[in-house]
Amino acid sequence: MTKSARAKRSVRSVHTERSTAARPERLQAHGGRFIEHLARIVEGEGLPRIAGRLLGTLMLLDAAVAQEHLARRLRVSRASISTNGRLLESLELLERVSRPGDRRDYLQISGDPCSALLTLGLRLLQNMRGAIREMRLAPLSQGSRARARLKRMEGFYDVAVDRVAAVLEQWQRARHHGRRSS
Repeated sequence: MTKSARAKRSVRSVHTERSTAARPERLQAHGGRFIEHLARIVEGEGLPRIAGRLLGTLMLLDAAVAQEHLARRLRVSRASISTNGRLLESLELLERVSRPGDRRDYLQISGDPCSALLTLGLRLLQNMRGAIREMRLAPLSQGSRARARLKRMEGFYDVAVDRVAAVLEQWQRARHHGRRSS
């Protein structure tokens, strides 16, 4: 092997070792960006940002985590973890679990967060459709633009509700038959 070939091989080895050593840091950076991105999305939907950070963190972990550990990890109070954990639990996105002989509460992602999110979206669409239908049936002048707009919007929500309900049903059927995992 020539001196030039040995030098290239040596550089490749060092480069490979460096990129392998940096990989956990890159994964942690990606995880941090994901958690904060999810926090902003959740906040945009009207929930507390910490609820999104909590959800994102738990999505990246493989096991249930003690609330105290989550509080330290996210640099927030245990009360904030508890409050936002209960909120996400009420939305069926998280589960509170315990361990024998341990009085602490642990949090983990629910068994099917995808169905929970679709169900929330479906409920919102149904509520919007109901409100629009109620207003469309209220006494408005027959030829009004508002009535026509409400009728179009109601048609949109009819389609959206049907499609999301079909996706939810398809997802649950596929999950039941073991074709997808959570």
